[in-house]
Amino acid sequence: RLKERGVCVIKAGAERAFHKAVHMEAKQLWDAGAYTSASKGSPSSPGSHEITFNARDDKVICLSSSVLDALGKKVQALKKVDEQLANFGWGIKQILEDQLGLTLTKRTPGMLSCYDGKKVPNAQYGFHVDNPYMTNMAVPDDGRRLTLIFYISDGQHWDVHKDGGALQVCMSDPRRAPSSTAEALTHSLFTVAPDCDTLVAFWSHTMFHAVLPV
Repeated sequence: RLKERGVCVIKAGAERAFHKAVHMEAKQLWDAGAYTSASKGSPSSPGSHEITFNARDDKVICLSSSVLDALGKKVQALKKVDEQLANFGWGIKQILEDQLGLTLTKRTPGMLSCYDGKKVPNAQYGFHVDNPYMTNMAVPDDGRRLTLIFYISDGQHWDVHKDGGALQVCMSDPRRAPSSTAEALTHSLFTVAPDCDTLVAFWSHTMFHAVLPV
């Protein structure tokens, strides 16, 4: 599926008690004000080295090794999730090399993200590619190839019509990114509800995707 479609959705099969622990840790960090504002950058013009930064609607915690160590026992379950996602990525490394010619050499730090529609009405993240070097933005290739998202929402069934927050992926040719969002949106859309225990994998360099309003 990942090879042909560029995106794959998996039920991770984690135990409910573990999910509760992960969600509780994330919520306690939110209540403690540990999440910070984030920004998204894009060149002021295609190929420009001048980058314009705009605020994102979500709040985040970068799960770097130093941050995880500093938070210690507050993030025991979250640290386990981060390790398991890394293991999943490295676990399919050989398959990516054999079937697609993609080589994974390193990973970026994980990120804990929360969209709060009460604090930011209609909080969302518009359509974009994580590593947009193939698009008309004409930015350098930052090396990212595989993006993993794991949902730790409270409860098994998320109503995307009532609660929003779904992930939407433009189902273009996964071998090459559309040149623009407008081109990407000429393709069909694949919607993923942020249900607890859902793992989504997609190509960082070719697949336009968005977080719908919360």
